[in-house]
Amino acid sequence: MAKGSEAEIAATNADDISPFFTGGKSDWIYSLTTLAAPSNGTTAYGLENSMPDNADTAAYDMFIDHALELNKTMVTDKNTYYFAIPCTATTKNSDGTYSADRSRMEILFQSSSDEMGKLTGTTAGGYVVDESWLENDGLVNTVSSKAPSSAPSKAFDKSNIPAGTWNVMPVYQGDHMSLQGGLLKVNTDVERLYTEHLDMINRLK
Repeated sequence: MAKGSEAEIAATNADDISPFFTGGKSDWIYSLTTLAAPSNGTTAYGLENSMPDNADTAAYDMFIDHALELNKTMVTDKNTYYFAIPCTATTKNSDGTYSADRSRMEILFQSSSDEMGKLTGTTAGGYVVDESWLENDGLVNTVSSKAPSSAPSKAFDKSNIPAGTWNVMPVYQGDHMSLQGGLLKVNTDVERLYTEHLDMINRLK
Protein backbone atom coordinates (compact mmCIF):
# COMPACT_ATOMS: atom_id res chain seq x y z
CA MET A 1 0.00 0.00 0.00
CA ALA A 2 2.81 2.42 0.80
CA LYS A 3 5.47 1.54 -1.77
CA GLY A 4 3.47 -0.16 -4.49
CA SER A 5 4.70 -3.11 -6.54
CA GLU A 6 7.26 -2.44 -9.28
CA ALA A 7 6.69 -5.90 -10.76
CA GLU A 8 2.92 -5.41 -10.93
CA ILE A 9 3.26 -1.93 -12.45
CA ALA A 10 5.70 -3.19 -15.09
CA ALA A 11 3.47 -6.12 -16.05
CA THR A 12 0.12 -4.33 -16.15
CA ASN A 13 -1.40 -1.73 -18.44
CA ALA A 14 -1.76 1.58 -16.61
CA ASP A 15 -5.50 1.61 -17.29
CA ASP A 16 -5.97 -1.85 -15.80
CA ILE A 17 -3.76 -1.89 -12.73
CA SER A 18 -5.44 -1.96 -9.33
CA PRO A 19 -4.72 1.08 -7.14
CA PHE A 20 -3.61 -1.37 -4.46
CA PHE A 21 -0.37 -1.86 -6.41
CA THR A 22 0.47 1.75 -7.25
CA GLY A 23 1.67 2.91 -3.84
CA GLY A 24 1.15 6.18 -2.02
CA LYS A 25 -1.55 4.84 0.28
CA SER A 26 0.20 4.32 3.60
CA ASP A 27 -2.42 6.48 5.30
CA TRP A 28 -5.07 3.88 4.42
CA ILE A 29 -3.69 1.60 7.13
CA TYR A 30 -3.43 2.96 10.67
CA SER A 31 -2.40 -0.22 12.47
CA LEU A 32 -1.64 -3.88 11.79
CA THR A 33 -1.77 -6.80 14.23
CA THR A 34 -0.61 -10.35 13.55
CA LEU A 35 -2.13 -13.27 15.46
CA ALA A 36 0.21 -16.22 16.06
CA ALA A 37 1.61 -15.57 12.58
CA PRO A 38 4.56 -17.58 11.18
CA SER A 39 6.39 -14.35 10.40
CA ASN A 40 9.69 -16.19 10.08
CA GLY A 41 8.32 -19.56 9.02
CA THR A 42 7.59 -22.67 11.08
CA THR A 43 9.24 -26.01 11.83
CA ALA A 44 5.84 -27.74 11.70
CA TYR A 45 6.76 -29.04 8.23
CA GLY A 46 10.40 -29.75 9.07
CA LEU A 47 13.51 -27.83 8.07
CA GLU A 48 13.65 -28.79 4.39
CA ASN A 49 11.27 -27.72 1.65
CA SER A 50 9.40 -30.92 0.82
CA MET A 51 7.02 -29.48 -1.75
CA PRO A 52 7.30 -28.28 -5.36
CA ASP A 53 8.78 -24.80 -5.71
CA ASN A 54 5.49 -23.03 -6.25
CA ALA A 55 6.02 -19.68 -4.60
CA ASP A 56 2.38 -18.75 -5.10
CA THR A 57 1.14 -20.67 -2.06
CA ALA A 58 0.97 -19.94 1.64
CA ALA A 59 2.49 -23.36 2.33
CA TYR A 60 5.61 -22.33 0.41
CA ASP A 61 6.06 -19.32 2.68
CA MET A 62 5.78 -21.47 5.81
CA PHE A 63 9.27 -22.91 5.30
CA ILE A 64 11.84 -20.87 7.18
CA ASP A 65 14.15 -20.14 4.25
CA HIS A 66 11.25 -18.94 2.12
CA ALA A 67 9.79 -16.82 4.92
CA LEU A 68 13.11 -15.13 5.59
CA GLU A 69 13.51 -14.39 1.89
CA LEU A 70 10.01 -12.93 1.76
CA ASN A 71 10.79 -10.76 4.79
CA LYS A 72 13.52 -9.02 2.82
CA THR A 73 10.83 -7.49 0.59
CA MET A 74 8.78 -6.14 3.49
CA VAL A 75 9.12 -2.68 4.95
CA THR A 76 7.53 -0.97 7.93
CA ASP A 77 5.91 2.39 7.44
CA LYS A 78 6.93 5.10 9.89
CA ASN A 79 3.32 6.17 10.44
CA THR A 80 1.79 2.72 10.97
CA TYR A 81 1.48 0.98 14.33
CA TYR A 82 2.47 -2.70 14.34
CA PHE A 83 1.61 -5.33 16.94
CA ALA A 84 2.30 -9.07 17.15
CA ILE A 85 0.50 -11.49 19.47
CA PRO A 86 2.46 -14.75 19.84
CA CYS A 87 0.99 -17.88 21.45
CA THR A 88 2.26 -20.84 23.43
CA ALA A 89 0.64 -24.02 24.66
CA THR A 90 3.70 -26.08 25.51
CA THR A 91 5.52 -27.11 28.66
CA LYS A 92 9.30 -27.16 28.97
CA ASN A 93 10.74 -30.56 29.87
CA SER A 94 13.74 -31.26 32.09
CA ASP A 95 15.92 -31.94 29.04
CA GLY A 96 15.12 -28.56 27.49
CA THR A 97 12.63 -29.83 24.91
CA TYR A 98 8.98 -28.78 24.87
CA SER A 99 5.81 -30.88 24.83
CA ALA A 100 2.21 -30.01 24.09
CA ASP A 101 0.18 -29.06 27.12
CA ARG A 102 -2.72 -31.46 26.59
CA SER A 103 -4.99 -29.40 28.84
CA ARG A 104 -4.67 -26.33 26.60
CA MET A 105 -3.94 -27.62 23.12
CA GLU A 106 -6.36 -28.94 20.53
CA ILE A 107 -5.74 -32.65 19.89
CA LEU A 108 -5.05 -32.05 16.19
CA PHE A 109 -1.98 -29.94 17.08
CA GLN A 110 -0.53 -32.11 19.84
CA SER A 111 1.58 -34.44 17.69
CA SER A 112 3.11 -31.65 15.60
CA SER A 113 3.73 -29.63 18.76
CA ASP A 114 5.73 -32.48 20.30
CA GLU A 115 7.83 -32.79 17.13
CA MET A 116 8.42 -29.04 16.94
CA GLY A 117 9.35 -29.04 20.60
CA LYS A 118 12.47 -31.11 19.96
CA LEU A 119 13.49 -30.10 16.44
CA THR A 120 16.70 -28.14 15.97
CA GLY A 121 19.15 -28.05 13.10
CA THR A 122 20.12 -26.04 10.05
CA THR A 123 17.95 -25.26 7.03
CA ALA A 124 19.12 -25.75 3.45
CA GLY A 125 19.68 -22.00 3.32
CA GLY A 126 22.00 -22.11 6.32
CA TYR A 127 19.68 -20.71 8.99
CA VAL A 128 20.36 -22.26 12.41
CA VAL A 129 17.19 -23.33 14.22
CA ASP A 130 18.27 -23.40 17.85
CA GLU A 131 16.52 -24.05 21.16
CA SER A 132 14.72 -20.71 21.02
CA TRP A 133 12.46 -22.28 18.36
CA LEU A 134 11.21 -25.15 20.54
CA GLU A 135 8.34 -23.38 22.33
CA ASN A 136 5.28 -23.38 20.10
CA ASP A 137 1.50 -23.17 19.78
CA GLY A 138 1.11 -26.45 17.91
CA LEU A 139 1.59 -25.01 14.44
CA VAL A 140 3.82 -21.95 14.79
CA ASN A 141 7.00 -21.52 16.82
CA THR A 142 6.45 -18.85 19.46
CA VAL A 143 9.68 -17.04 18.59
CA SER A 144 8.68 -16.87 14.92
CA SER A 145 5.39 -15.13 15.68
CA LYS A 146 6.97 -12.25 17.58
CA ALA A 147 8.00 -10.10 14.59
CA PRO A 148 9.39 -10.41 11.07
CA SER A 149 13.16 -10.93 11.14
CA SER A 150 13.89 -7.95 8.90
CA ALA A 151 11.86 -5.40 10.87
CA PRO A 152 12.60 -3.38 14.00
CA SER A 153 10.82 -4.72 17.07
CA LYS A 154 10.54 -4.27 20.82
CA ALA A 155 8.63 -5.73 23.74
CA PHE A 156 5.29 -4.01 24.21
CA ASP A 157 5.40 -1.14 26.69
CA LYS A 158 2.11 0.70 27.19
CA SER A 159 4.02 3.88 28.08
CA ASN A 160 6.05 3.76 24.87
CA ILE A 161 4.27 2.56 21.73
CA PRO A 162 6.18 3.78 18.68
CA ALA A 163 4.93 3.66 15.11
CA GLY A 164 7.13 1.99 12.52
CA THR A 165 8.25 -0.70 14.99
CA TRP A 166 6.74 -4.08 15.79
CA ASN A 167 5.41 -3.97 19.35
CA VAL A 168 5.50 -7.57 20.59
CA MET A 169 2.63 -8.23 22.96
CA PRO A 170 2.93 -10.60 25.95
CA VAL A 171 2.80 -14.23 24.85
CA TYR A 172 -0.80 -15.47 24.92
CA GLN A 173 -1.37 -18.73 26.75
CA GLY A 174 -3.17 -20.80 24.15
CA ASP A 175 -2.67 -22.90 21.04
CA HIS A 176 -2.71 -21.74 17.43
CA MET A 177 -6.50 -21.50 17.28
CA SER A 178 -7.05 -20.01 20.72
CA LEU A 179 -7.12 -16.43 19.43
CA GLN A 180 -10.03 -17.45 17.20
CA GLY A 181 -11.91 -18.90 20.17
CA GLY A 182 -10.62 -22.46 19.89
CA LEU A 183 -11.97 -25.46 18.00
CA LEU A 184 -13.17 -28.75 19.47
CA LYS A 185 -11.47 -29.20 22.83
CA VAL A 186 -10.37 -25.77 23.92
CA ASN A 187 -12.82 -22.91 23.77
CA THR A 188 -11.57 -19.51 24.86
CA ASP A 189 -13.37 -16.21 25.30
CA VAL A 190 -11.19 -13.69 23.47
CA GLU A 191 -13.68 -10.83 23.30
CA ARG A 192 -11.98 -8.96 26.13
CA LEU A 193 -8.56 -9.41 24.54
CA TYR A 194 -9.70 -7.80 21.30
CA THR A 195 -11.76 -5.09 22.98
CA GLU A 196 -8.81 -3.98 25.09
CA HIS A 197 -6.42 -4.23 22.16
CA LEU A 198 -8.60 -2.12 19.89
CA ASP A 199 -9.26 0.41 22.65
CA MET A 200 -5.51 0.78 23.03
CA ILE A 201 -5.02 1.26 19.29
CA ASN A 202 -7.83 3.82 19.12
CA ARG A 203 -6.08 5.91 21.78
CA LEU A 204 -2.81 6.10 19.84
CA LYS A 205 -1.90 9.38 18.17
